[in-house]
Amino acid sequence: MKIFLISDNYDMYIGFRLVGIAGMVVKNTEKLDTQIEEVIKEENIGILLISQKLCKTSPKLIDDIKDNRRFPLVVEIPDRKIEVR
Repeated sequence: MKIFLISDNYDMYIGFRLVGIAGMVVKNTEKLDTQIEEVIKEENIGILLISQKLCKTSPKLIDDIKDNRRFPLVVEIPDRKIEVR
């Protein structure tokens, strides 16, 4: 099984590429749902890493994958900038 990354910034993408994890950078959030659907159709992807910002953009689809599918395991990656509250 493979790991795949969907991120909204190039730094995260490059960092994961350096350790051998394939992925894509998504800047157009309107097409995010269709790109996630394409990725989860691949049977060899066991873990799907998604940046936290993109998870907030499409919470219904992410929750549906987490609740109703055995694979891929969806892991939210926090943004490099820490939000101070």
